Amino acid sequence: MKILHISQYYNDEYGYQENLLPFYQSLLGHEVIHVTSDRMSSFVDKAKRIIGAKKYIEKNNIRIIRLPIKWEFRGRFVIFKDLYSVLEKEKPDYIFHHGLISPSILEVIKYKRKYGIFLATDNHSDLNISGKNRLWLFLYYRAFWTNLLKKHYKYIDLIFGVTPLRCLFPVKYLGAPMDRIRLLPIGANVLEVPKVDKETLREKYGVSENKIIFVTGGKITPKKQMDKILDAFKMLNSDIVELIVFGKILDKKFEEKAKELKNLKFLGWRNRKETLEILKMSDVAIWNTIHTTLIEDAIAVETPLILRYYGSTAHFIDGNGLYLYSDSVKELYEKMKFIIKNREILEKMRNSTKKIKELLSYEQIAKESIEYFYDLAPKETHNHFMNDKFLDFNYEYFEKIL
Repeated sequence: MKILHISQYYNDEYGYQENLLPFYQSLLGHEVIHVTSDRMSSFVDKAKRIIGAKKYIEKNNIRIIRLPIKWEFRGRFVIFKDLYSVLEKEKPDYIFHHGLISPSILEVIKYKRKYGIFLATDNHSDLNISGKNRLWLFLYYRAFWTNLLKKHYKYIDLIFGVTPLRCLFPVKYLGAPMDRIRLLPIGANVLEVPKVDKETLREKYGVSENKIIFVTGGKITPKKQMDKILDAFKMLNSDIVELIVFGKILDKKFEEKAKELKNLKFLGWRNRKETLEILKMSDVAIWNTIHTTLIEDAIAVETPLILRYYGSTAHFIDGNGLYLYSDSVKELYEKMKFIIKNREILEKMRNSTKKIKELLSYEQIAKESIEYFYDLAPKETHNHFMNDKFLDFNYEYFEKIL
């Protein structure tokens, strides 16, 4: 079939869901097109951000159509020029609209009403990244968008939450019908996994073969409280552990504390290949606050995890790591110490990662995204994760941790 993705912004060759899901769908034999704006995400350097309206084939063989825009609510949505005419020209069988709350969904619904195609949208919002201000949550989400969307939900075949918590947000804050919600998670890019073994990678990056290697990284901002990882790590025996940090440090407190640790190795900002290599050579990856797609990368390379438990990480650990249930430095220390004192558990954790990796691989996610075209019933991934084994709705920080 012909599948047409629509996203407000698009960053060529990134490892985001809007890059990888179309690619994996194309590997299943479908014709996949991605329609987006003439610009990259709002966090990209201003000088590089505007790409311009054009058509081209990306390196992953997906056809990209970048449209000019009339207006932009920066970081949230754009108002496209000529979107409807592109839909009429391309004649897709399946439209996958990335994000539920942008004006382009109304144009797509107009097309759906005329031509009866399959329409799915997804949701990447939860209270940790959207609607953090209560007044904004009420006015923008509950008042404006809920009222705008309520008469249109009947034209949307399915709404995919990309984490368990993000399945809840459209129902609770946007008035979406629960029977249209399915979990279609952000996936693990299994085709990019480095073929090189851990020992070779440790030699490449100058890391000890004998020490237990903890790793963390990404955009290190004060909001993520990653300096607490350093506080906990400082209490461990430096002769047997090493901490690898990669990414961009935007937190002065983290930067100052990092200078005090002799057994910390900072590797800076790395490309996709190097990021996966760093995660693969490590024994345990740690993120102590909100979801990052680096978690899926760690799963792809079968690295055990220490994560803060909440609704957008609730599906990641089942024997393949340990959860944190507070922002306590002591708890971080205790979880790291437990692994050090029970080194044999690392092999069991790695083996458990294989099952999670299988369920969260983009191969599985893309396959299910197509199966929903033929049958709306919940699929294996939804059924496996959306139950009491993983989801504790009574946990006080299930919805919001920051």
